[in-house]
Amino acid sequence: MGYHFMFESALLKLERANKHILAFSDAYQRFIDGRPVSLRCDGRHQGLSYFLTLDQSPVDAMIIAGDALHNLRSALDHCVWELWTHDVPPMQRARNWHKGIKFPTCSSVKIDYDASVRGMATPRADAIQLLLDLEVYPSGNGAPLLALHNLDITDKHLILIPLVTRFQVSGLRVRHINMDGTETTGPLGVRQGEMMLTPDGETHFGSHFAIGNIGYYSKDPTQPQLEFSDDYSVEFEMLFADHQPFAGLPILPTLSALSNLVCEVIARFQAVVAARR
Repeated sequence: MGYHFMFESALLKLERANKHILAFSDAYQRFIDGRPVSLRCDGRHQGLSYFLTLDQSPVDAMIIAGDALHNLRSALDHCVWELWTHDVPPMQRARNWHKGIKFPTCSSVKIDYDASVRGMATPRADAIQLLLDLEVYPSGNGAPLLALHNLDITDKHLILIPLVTRFQVSGLRVRHINMDGTETTGPLGVRQGEMMLTPDGETHFGSHFAIGNIGYYSKDPTQPQLEFSDDYSVEFEMLFADHQPFAGLPILPTLSALSNLVCEVIARFQAVVAARR
């Protein structure tokens, strides 16, 4: 069996992950194109202020992101399983298949990671050395793979929201009723800021909402009122939330980077088998 055919299932998982990453990008753009932003009037300090708020959460996009993460993580397990089945005779496989044949990770220190790797049912020294070299523990070079593992576990229990979105909005304007009853409008300019979503879809204004007020509201109709123009637009940057792995990093570039990393890991497994020939 050629080594480049050995890891076909891992490569198929990676291919499926890449399709999900493209689908996430499309779903994210559809969410943006739907203009999910509205103006909210809320009391702050001594007056009433306008805030930007999201009318909905990008749940569909985040479900797809979770599917991408799962397939990337699964590809790593497929690598270990295929290498193990390649090295172990069929009868021994039948007796030992249940002994934790999976991609190793460790949430503590190097010595614990090394011990777990050496305890795996992997008979060949080059396979053990490959796994040791991956260093999948917090201070190791494989820390991003550990973060991928942890994020996949998170997605198994809840959709990857809350998330932080940075946004830029254009097309806000101020409408003013003049003394003679006529109206004048003018652009407010471009505003930037952050907001945090919670699993229930509500928007909370706190340390993650940096835009502050974007205009003042008065119940007096003769005072300036804030509104969207017909051609307003909003741009978002979705970030992983503070309590998640990859906190503060943009989701789409991070998924792409993880895909490249998993591809490199598969290539390292292939290289180990190729070096035996």
